[in-house]
Amino acid sequence: MFQQDMSNLQASSDFLRANILTQFGGVYMDRDVVWTSRIPDWLFHYPAVASFDWPTWGTWPDCFNLGVLMARAQAPWLRHWQDALRFYKREWSSFTATYMPYKILEHHPRELLVYDRLQVICFRDICHPTWQQDFRRAIQDKRPTLPFQWRDVHAIHVTQPKPPTSWATPRAVFTGQDVFAEIGRYVLETSGRSHLQQT
Repeated sequence: MFQQDMSNLQASSDFLRANILTQFGGVYMDRDVVWTSRIPDWLFHYPAVASFDWPTWGTWPDCFNLGVLMARAQAPWLRHWQDALRFYKREWSSFTATYMPYKILEHHPRELLVYDRLQVICFRDICHPTWQQDFRRAIQDKRPTLPFQWRDVHAIHVTQPKPPTSWATPRAVFTGQDVFAEIGRYVLETSGRSHLQQT
């Protein structure tokens, strides 16, 4: 793509996500995302919808996690992101995947809705709601965040570990005591798969 070797899986995912959504539109999700509520109809009125990530990185004011991304076909913000992929840094894939999208937002703020309830990212058993005050922190910071109602968000995105201990087996889901087990039980029950408790 753009005369670059796309052997890096992160790079391949970024290029495919940008190109498929630009051509067809739709909702993209990483494989470590679990949906916890229905996407409201009003969100589909926006040409593109994404949410901020939580870690601090140097002097960047914000960055994105595009593990959940909604867009219409030919959305202008997506086309700008496609153009930015020409400058992909293979040695630092997150630069184009998380930081360049923020620079695009600075230049084209009306072309993307930043919606903090689209997803909550959980890293090493700590979930990071980006609507909380002072949500940005160093990635090594292991302080717990404030409690939140996970039913008020549309997706839980568990980036590490994969999967969380409470999702390792159906039995772990039904016997676990943490928030991940609670979410897992809700997903299985609402999808009609409570019978997996017996496996």
